[in-house]
Amino acid sequence: MTTRLDDLVVALQAGEIAGAALDVYELEPLPSEHPLGHCPTCCSHRTWQDTGHTSTSVGFEIMADNCRAFAAGHPLRNQVDKASWF
Repeated sequence: MTTRLDDLVVALQAGEIAGAALDVYELEPLPSEHPLGHCPTCCSHRTWQDTGHTSTSVGFEIMADNCRAFAAGHPLRNQVDKASWF
């Protein structure tokens, strides 16, 4: 574990960070009532599943935008700067 969920929720709600992409949680599965499950700027490996969380629609929106941008030769959303590692 590298991230404490409660601290992440506080940072997201305070606007200290813009978003988060997570692979696993310290609580698996993430309880449906957990704030991260309803955070529009947080997505995880579960984003592509029908979890009923708002992150699902955000994940599909980003994916659709990136497909259109890629086809048009435009920059992608949320592209990683590999030289800076973010």
